[in-house]
Amino acid sequence: MNERAGLLAGALLASSAGLVQHAHNARPELLYAALCALALERFARSGDESGERVARSAPLIGWALLGLACLTKGPQLPLPMVAGWIIGLSRTIGWRRAISALRPWSGLLIMVAVSIWWPLLVLGTVDDAWSIWNRETIERIAGDDGASGSRLDPYYLYRTPVLIAPWLLIWPLILFWPCFAGRAPRGRGSVRVLHALWWTIVFTMILLSFSAGRRWYYLLPLLAPLCVLAADAAIQFVEGVIRRGAIRSAVLLALGPALLMVLAAAAMMAARSSSGMASVETALALLSAGGALVWLIARIVRATPHPGECASDFARRLLVSAALAVAIVLPGASSTLALWRDRRAEGRDFALAVGQLVPRDAALIGFGGPWDEVRYNLHRTVPCVQDRGRGLAPIGHLLRDSYFLLIEEGIPLPAEAADATRVLAMPRDGEAERLQLWRVDGTATRTQGESRQGG
Repeated sequence: MNERAGLLAGALLASSAGLVQHAHNARPELLYAALCALALERFARSGDESGERVARSAPLIGWALLGLACLTKGPQLPLPMVAGWIIGLSRTIGWRRAISALRPWSGLLIMVAVSIWWPLLVLGTVDDAWSIWNRETIERIAGDDGASGSRLDPYYLYRTPVLIAPWLLIWPLILFWPCFAGRAPRGRGSVRVLHALWWTIVFTMILLSFSAGRRWYYLLPLLAPLCVLAADAAIQFVEGVIRRGAIRSAVLLALGPALLMVLAAAAMMAARSSSGMASVETALALLSAGGALVWLIARIVRATPHPGECASDFARRLLVSAALAVAIVLPGASSTLALWRDRRAEGRDFALAVGQLVPRDAALIGFGGPWDEVRYNLHRTVPCVQDRGRGLAPIGHLLRDSYFLLIEEGIPLPAEAADATRVLAMPRDGEAERLQLWRVDGTATRTQGESRQGG
């Protein structure tokens, strides 16, 4: 890799939907992704020719980082990523050298040593710890998903690109990277690392596609590798286009789908306007982006670069303009990808209102959801129960004489909170009283708990 590819990869990562959305989220996803990415960077140094000490110590540091990743969320991503890396590395330097470079046997011991103490501590202090882990990990991966044939659905093939939005046009270049970019003249170390990255991405995507529980953000640990590979693929593609003198055709081929995205986004916003989902700012952004793309395509059709002298600069300007136009369109078009969207403002406003009503020393409980935005905006712990069928039993030991309960409209109050009083209701997604805060008198809860114990 070189400085040019590194800077482009950093720019892609900084503007990607995966980073933008989860940087404002209290879940552990980005810490998990960062530790996995740092581990892969250390693995990439395992074949560093600059010094034997670096080559021998780097993979062990990588395994320790994977141990920290397991502490963050679990081994469900680190292990497939390591397997994919070994497969990719073996295809360029052979199995024996790949195993020797990565040192997996001592590495696995390091990973376990770093991470095993926490599960042992939890098992010794939480009565149903194993059943919780089994439900949240093993059953999500190997359990019954309830839909016949759904595991044959290549879910991550078409959902993983959401991580790198708005740079979706680079996704085909990533998928077919070995067909063209992998053969470009570069240093042996770069080719070795890029092959390992490609196999890490593809193997992890394929393996997780067979799991019962699938979410697009589960592959956030692949975001940084995706951006590195995307930067290399884009650079090789543009340089190949320049060598062949087909700049105009290639850019038109890229901007055609981009214009279709603008039109589709406009249709989406028109359909949502009746439900209050669209905003004036988003509509203006779409119109501006559409106009910019139409103007850009017209300019390409009518103009050509000066012979030889500025072909590279011309292509770079056009591609940057196209990328900026698409960057405006996609975040504004989808309420799940936009950075400044009504939904986020509604969640923040509700959290701040809760902070004014609930004292810092009062118990605040979430029911039926994770309530990440409340945790993030108030900087406080919010114990949550997502399994509504169990009521508040899993956190009964945290309930006091009185406490506050977060719940969404339409979700029945748990039996323990039957005598609750609503103190706050605010809108979300067009529903006037979607987000609610209730105050609960703990006397009834304690009496019910004691009667159950006595029975």
